[in-house]
Amino acid sequence: MTQKYRIDSKRSRVTLITKSSIHDVECVGTNVSGTLSGDPGAIAEGTMIDVAIEMKSFDAGDWLKNRSLHNYFEVKKHPTSRFALREIRDVEALDGGRLRATLVGELTFQGKGHPLQSRCEARIDERALTGDAEFSLFLPDLGLEAPSFLFVKMDDTVRVKVHLEASAG
Repeated sequence: MTQKYRIDSKRSRVTLITKSSIHDVECVGTNVSGTLSGDPGAIAEGTMIDVAIEMKSFDAGDWLKNRSLHNYFEVKKHPTSRFALREIRDVEALDGGRLRATLVGELTFQGKGHPLQSRCEARIDERALTGDAEFSLFLPDLGLEAPSFLFVKMDDTVRVKVHLEASAG
């Protein structure tokens, strides 16, 4: 039976991790919203996922990094990024009611759509969904140059970790 889940923005987050010659930089975005719907017993068939993140919610740890990050993301012009699912592939059952699958969809970033594929692990039942995904984004594919901060250039690749918690209803 199809169930609809609403993302809990207080318990969900998107983490961006990039490297530089000096140190890694981690930014955490906490204003995640959206809905998921599907049949917990047949997840690969007809599941819909629409997830959005408010770009100004990303926090790099201090006001100067945050200002630089928000300018880089052009948050005034593009306040939200979003992921829309197109297909679920390679579903496999794991222990404890968990599953692993490949999500295929589109990331809309700065107003442009980009294909995105990610492996994820999730636990889903009639009441709740918890899921984690991790993937890498190559910034030139998004039309961006790697950012620099205080004369230190960051890597062209950003690792993205997504943690979602959602409740039925």
